[in-house]
Amino acid sequence: MQTRENLPHPKAPSYQATLGPATRYGAITGSSFELFFTFYYWLAGFPIQAVWLQLAATLISLAALAIVQYTKHVRLAAQLVTIALFLCLIGPGIYTGGIDSSALVWLTFVPVAAAIMGGTKPGLAWSFICIATTAGLFMLNRVFLIDLTVRPPQSIDRTMDLTFCIVVIAIAILINERTKRQIMAELDGAKARLTELANMDPLTNIFNRRYFIDHAQTELERCRDGREFSILLIDVDRFKKINDTHGHIIGDQVLNGAVAICASVLRKDDILARLGGEEFVILLPETPLDLANDIAERLRATMELTPIGTDAGFINITISIGISPYSPREDTSLQDLIRHADDAMYKAKDAGRNQVVTWLYTD
Repeated sequence: MQTRENLPHPKAPSYQATLGPATRYGAITGSSFELFFTFYYWLAGFPIQAVWLQLAATLISLAALAIVQYTKHVRLAAQLVTIALFLCLIGPGIYTGGIDSSALVWLTFVPVAAAIMGGTKPGLAWSFICIATTAGLFMLNRVFLIDLTVRPPQSIDRTMDLTFCIVVIAIAILINERTKRQIMAELDGAKARLTELANMDPLTNIFNRRYFIDHAQTELERCRDGREFSILLIDVDRFKKINDTHGHIIGDQVLNGAVAICASVLRKDDILARLGGEEFVILLPETPLDLANDIAERLRATMELTPIGTDAGFINITISIGISPYSPREDTSLQDLIRHADDAMYKAKDAGRNQVVTWLYTD
């Protein structure tokens, strides 16, 4: 029998949840590059100020990695990673050519990194900071004619900067694509969850009227080529007396027990749904009338002989079942089939309850 357990139970999507892994990757990548350039600048004879800034940036990125690893302060860690990236660019920018330094091309990655790790607002804020920094260096070098260059830009510097820029772009693309895939998977899961909630009865965890109508209509269209199916309409006998005697909580437990008994009898592809109250409907795909009668009778007998455990003790119930068979020979709508099953079910009640009655077409 198809039930709620057949459907996926995804977690709710969370954009915030994607920022933690992105910040972690950013801290690892940033500290690795910054440590590399610390030694490279030191060995290549860069100004000591640039070396110390690289080392400071490395330590800040490592601190951010510890924060994102052991605390929930992801946004603080993201800001620290971005600050570290910014600091490691300022040193080479100021002391190796100013506005002409090839290291300034790295400033384009600062707002990108900030956006990937922290979202839109940090990305826009760091875009403004980087533009202001570039404009400031231009004013310092070209307007005020202040040049702090200690080591003029060299071809090897430009080669290193361009090479590592391409590497960082590739890493950023991988992180961004992974984040998008994760978000899309979570959104797909949330959509499936919403569809599930729209199609399930919250009390009994079986399908509701809406789901049944949709699938019964599909089955009807599919069977117009000559196949048959049947609909069973079930009503728990004297259910109002159970509610009046024991209360609605016990009544709900009885309904859930009845569903469990149905599940033990029905086949894998049969669809059980709750129409409302104590009424249930079952779609029996590719099931002719004789087989539908056998299933309905077995269901009625099992229900009668199986006590349902509740907080008030074991309660025995019976059910009345109406069968409405679909035959391609009859021009019958789904609404007609349900109405026929309902009429047959009330005939079963009028005949004394705890019975199975079939709607028969007449010429």
